[in-house]
Amino acid sequence: FENTKELFIAQGTATDAAVSYAGTGDRTNAGTYAVVTTTAATKAERQGSVLGGGTITNAETITVKVGTKEVSYAASAGATLTSIATGLNDQFRVNSLALTATVEANKLVIRTNNYGLASTFQVKTNDVAVGQTGIATVVNVYDTLAGIDIAGTIGGKAATGTGQTLTVKAEDTSIAGLAVKVNSSLTGAFGNIT
Repeated sequence: FENTKELFIAQGTATDAAVSYAGTGDRTNAGTYAVVTTTAATKAERQGSVLGGGTITNAETITVKVGTKEVSYAASAGATLTSIATGLNDQFRVNSLALTATVEANKLVIRTNNYGLASTFQVKTNDVAVGQTGIATVVNVYDTLAGIDIAGTIGGKAATGTGQTLTVKAEDTSIAGLAVKVNSSLTGAFGNIT
């Protein structure tokens, strides 16, 4: 049954572990096509200031907005970055925001769960003094963060990037619609898709 099914379902096999088949169009010709990226996809991200002791000096309220949905977390004076990240993650989860807060190298970090330009968020804080999270640059003014879409080619053909997915443009006459996902922060040649 599997062999019969394979006759009717378009599939692709990549030679690089970072690349996976994501789809084809009705005008995609069978073949082997090189995958090359010139820009790696990124998540939207904001890194705060390094806090050597891992705690904030004053009480601080951090507000994060995605689209029209806004959430806030109020941290007490002396709160740890870990407790702030946990509080923010609770707000993200309860409000179904595709964001994650972490502590990395003694910095509060907020990033989107998804890649690309469509993955955006805004963040503001009521205190930007030394000894605070540094998660925003101006008091009570939103900073806007956006990810970057992948860019590159498939089989030497210009491809449109959306998040981590490259898709050959519809006007192409030989492989229109061929799409691959590239899960890498690097750029360059990523073998072939067949």
